[in-house]
Amino acid sequence: MSTIKAKIIVLITSVLILTCGSISFFTYSNYKNDQDLMIQNADMNISNFAESIKKDITQLENNALDLALMGEIYIKADKNASIANHLVEKVFYNYERSLGGGIWFEPYTVFKNQLRRCVYAFRAEDGKVVLDPTFESERYDYLTQNWYTEIKSKLNSQKKIAWSMPYYENQGSNSLMITTGAGIYQEGKLIGISTVDWKINHIIEMIRNMRPTKSSFALFANLDTESIIVMTDPFFEKQDTLGRPLSVVPWYKNYHSDTHYFGYHHHKYLSIKKHLTKEMILIINVPTDELFEQIAHHFQSILLFLLLTSLLTVFLIYFTLSVNVNKPIEKLINFAKKVSRGEIDAQVEISKPAEFANLAKTFNKMNQDIQTFVNNLNESRISREIMNSELNIASTIQSSALPNDFFEKNGKFEIFASMKTAKSIGGDFYDFFFIDEDHFAFLIADVSGKGIPASLFMMTTKTLIKNTIKFGQGPIEELIEMANNQICENNTEEMFVTMFVAIVDLKNHKMKIVNAGHNPPLIKIKDGKFKYMTFAKKYLFLGGLANVKYQSQEIYFTPGDRMFLYTDGVTEAQNKNDVLFGEQALLECLNNNPDADVKEQINLVAQKVAEHANGAEQSDDITMLSFKLL
Repeated sequence: MSTIKAKIIVLITSVLILTCGSISFFTYSNYKNDQDLMIQNADMNISNFAESIKKDITQLENNALDLALMGEIYIKADKNASIANHLVEKVFYNYERSLGGGIWFEPYTVFKNQLRRCVYAFRAEDGKVVLDPTFESERYDYLTQNWYTEIKSKLNSQKKIAWSMPYYENQGSNSLMITTGAGIYQEGKLIGISTVDWKINHIIEMIRNMRPTKSSFALFANLDTESIIVMTDPFFEKQDTLGRPLSVVPWYKNYHSDTHYFGYHHHKYLSIKKHLTKEMILIINVPTDELFEQIAHHFQSILLFLLLTSLLTVFLIYFTLSVNVNKPIEKLINFAKKVSRGEIDAQVEISKPAEFANLAKTFNKMNQDIQTFVNNLNESRISREIMNSELNIASTIQSSALPNDFFEKNGKFEIFASMKTAKSIGGDFYDFFFIDEDHFAFLIADVSGKGIPASLFMMTTKTLIKNTIKFGQGPIEELIEMANNQICENNTEEMFVTMFVAIVDLKNHKMKIVNAGHNPPLIKIKDGKFKYMTFAKKYLFLGGLANVKYQSQEIYFTPGDRMFLYTDGVTEAQNKNDVLFGEQALLECLNNNPDADVKEQINLVAQKVAEHANGAEQSDDITMLSFKLL
């Protein structure tokens, strides 16, 4: 973490991790929402399917109840066989799903001398209802049939309707069926039952085809008899499950809610139960990997795209900073090492960015000037001439480093600045530049110390601050912190610099400011007067301590507003009696002519300071910057 490159990598990586984490979180949230929608859609399809089966079951039960009513009418209406036949036949015509059935009476309840009395009808292949008297014969003996005894025993427990176990009927239809029945009562006593047969082959086929996904399977069961009617579990496909108890189904043993998840044969299933009647249930089990397959692929594609985009972003940012900051700094460091070894003919070539290119030209010129002086001066004047040349070169460097294009025809703002050094070279500096089309930065700073060390420290610091703000990524307070840490890294002379920086949003008329131990600027709202910005929080100067946290403040800065920055060389200018010019004098000077243009304003202050000094030697650099938003 001792190099700029390492810090830039850490900063970019942190921002990238935060961004990717946020995007991943929202992407995952959308993924979960899509899962919920898929579950709702599957539940809706299963509900629609269950309703169609429920409708059939309801029709069958209503058929049985109607037949029971016909049986009671038959008992009360002369016990006429033709009436019974007609009633049964008529009822079956109204219920197309019914395979067959009829009314069945207990022994000797219709006629005292007749053991069996029933009326049975079935639906032929052509759809006609046909009466079959053979079921009343001794050969069939319905009284001993399982379906009869089973339904009768349940109706004795005061149930309105009952269902038999599934069975294979080999007397007529030769098909899989299940029978529902209702009680026939006389004066509150059960004297017989009505039955309706349901051929379940077609329902088996329907349930086999009911697959929300290709590997889904179903269970259709009777809770009253705890038996399986239809089950399409692929792990039971080769077994005959019709009529078997539900206890043989391993995944049903711990069934705890109508919708839940369970693991089964290395797959996770979404299980949806639908209650068709009090006795009948339908359960559809859908493998989640198939149900969520499409949205899972979509989610993976988004994450892959995010990863590739992030890697590309990191590469582009790193490449840009490496080309525009790291490489130029490395060239300047190598150049400085050569000069320190006495290679006064060394040259450094930097073409971009413009700031480093200008600095390289200045360094090359400095080296050329040193070489010229060394070659032309005699030994007796070397010491004095070298000192003078260094001062002149440093002054040239300072002058060339400070911007002098004041954007006079900008149309968005006015800006003017000046620096008057106390000696040949100084430690003050100012700077201003566009960060982008809508953001303009300006600052003023004061380096501790005097002479060449302060001048060199000022040059390095100015370049570092400008490039950090202009090319760095992140809010201004983090960029100032980064610049402070870089200044502290090799600050063997323990020098420091106070600074006030402002970034103006020219589009939204807002300004962000950071004060690193500098004098409070003065601000003037359009038609008002100048006032000191006492509300501007002051933080530690740069170069004093690493890892200092800075905070920015945001203020509205609208057209007509002005700001005046200065170094302490203005307010601490002394006359021959050691009296300071002072902050009050500066405030009065600005408010004597508050609407003067920015250049005239600085000239007026400089004139007042010179009048106060009255010929006394200047003890500190005097630097000022005036800014007005148009």
